Amino acid sequence: KWFYLMEDGQICRVFPDENGEVKMPPPPKVHHKSRMPKVMFLCAIARPRPEYRFDGKIGIWFFTLKRKAKRSDKRTGTVAGVTDVLEAVTVDAEKYREFMTME
Repeated sequence: KWFYLMEDGQICRVFPDENGEVKMPPPPKVHHKSRMPKVMFLCAIARPRPEYRFDGKIGIWFFTLKRKAKRSDKRTGTVAGVTDVLEAVTVDAEKYREFMTME
């Protein structure tokens, strides 16, 4: 299943911190609404077995590469070599099989 990391017209709820100050997060920057970043998730479920106290949920995993930023960007606050960036990965049947068997 694909999920967008952000949505067009997304609502952000902001709450005061321990000092009572409200700080607005910077708005996410997207060059075009058709270029919004996406993440693919794999979810595994099974039949619930209440007699064994098993609710049927096995797990949910995301397919991305976590790497350090290559360049700094003043606009987004990214620092080269420090900030973690999630990079989308192309997933096919072989990648699924490899991930599920943990090879």
